[in-house]
Amino acid sequence: LKRFQFWHRKFGRQGIEPERLQLYWNSASEGKEWAAKMREVHEVVQKYAKKLAEGVASGEPTS
Repeated sequence: LKRFQFWHRKFGRQGIEPERLQLYWNSASEGKEWAAKMREVHEVVQKYAKKLAEGVASGEPTS
């Protein structure tokens, strides 16, 4: 947890959105919760992939 907090702060100082670094604990009995969280993570990944593709297409620097 300390390493996660360290990297979360470090990324924030570098202008990287905090939602790009996530940490979750789930037990084996929490399959539905895990699936819901993975859908959320997938949406975040898709959002940043789209932003990256748009930035590459326009020649803008990306973070």
